[in-house]
Amino acid sequence: MRKKILSLFLFALLTANTSAQDVNYVITGDAPTGNDSVYIFFNGTRKPDIYPIKDGKYQVQGNKPLNTFITVAFKNGGAAAIVNDRTPVNITNTLSVTGSPLNLQFADLQKTLNDYGTKEEKFFKEYQSIQKDKSEENQTKLKAIEEQIDQLEKNIHNAILNYTENHKNDVTPAYILGTNDIYGYSYQELQKLCDQSTGYYSSPMMERVKAQLLSLSKRQPGTTYTNLTMQNMDGKTAELSQWVGKGKYVLVDFWASWCGPCRAEMPNVVNNYKKYHAKGLQIVGISFDANAGAWKSAVKRLGMTWPQMSELKGWQNAATKIYGINSIPANILLSPKGKIIAYDLRGDDLSNKLKEIYKE
Repeated sequence: MRKKILSLFLFALLTANTSAQDVNYVITGDAPTGNDSVYIFFNGTRKPDIYPIKDGKYQVQGNKPLNTFITVAFKNGGAAAIVNDRTPVNITNTLSVTGSPLNLQFADLQKTLNDYGTKEEKFFKEYQSIQKDKSEENQTKLKAIEEQIDQLEKNIHNAILNYTENHKNDVTPAYILGTNDIYGYSYQELQKLCDQSTGYYSSPMMERVKAQLLSLSKRQPGTTYTNLTMQNMDGKTAELSQWVGKGKYVLVDFWASWCGPCRAEMPNVVNNYKKYHAKGLQIVGISFDANAGAWKSAVKRLGMTWPQMSELKGWQNAATKIYGINSIPANILLSPKGKIIAYDLRGDDLSNKLKEIYKE
């Protein structure tokens, strides 16, 4: 399962666009119970301005560039973001927003996403509490929970795409895209989202989205592979170029010993390797492990007899940036000349593609 929705005000590390026209903003509100301070973040920066809460109420005002995103957050009570469009805003202790029509629509989307996220978190906790029970009845429950989580993720995905489509001419989609999980978006979806003619494209909060689009462009069909240099299981330097471009099809498999979906998919990869290796298929594993012992043990236990590489840096693995690998399992299939012909092939998709290649 993909990485989960992150909190709205802690994800981005970007600063405000100081070239824009400065305008006044005023935010008032009632604080959720149990808070003595309100935390104000501008365009998602980590370090907030802190204001006191008196008698359950607060007021924040100042001068910031037009279209700056201002997130109002509480230690005990969540967060809400608004866009600085000159109109005073009031935020209740339930995080309901009154203000301009744009901020009302922006707030409605945040509420929808938060509601989906709350439901998703509930399902995750239930999943974690019963996942070790291997009974048939429990496995049926786990599958049902997975389906519910997948549906919620689709709902989140579609809600963001629909909002963005309806708000091409304003800046608010930049905040939603910049603070939510965009790693499940397809290359084609990201291309559309990064349309330079939109009103949000130039926002500083779009930098992460643009970076993801650039990363995915490096594993699109027809692209020449990018070399990786790491260490093999003996601690010696190894490079993808040792196997790629040598006249064989090469499946570069991104995985980790701690990744449940990777382990679940591995029997399929092993079977295809046994079936097609003698016909010319090569597999190279790129591990996102940080522990050498766990990595080597999993390779042996799962029957992965092909070459392995790793930096033992977890998600700091170079493949994260170079190939846009932000969830695993993932893979790229390379032609005998080192061109990418497909990516993220799993299950029957992998088997069918190899049948096509080897004309079975």
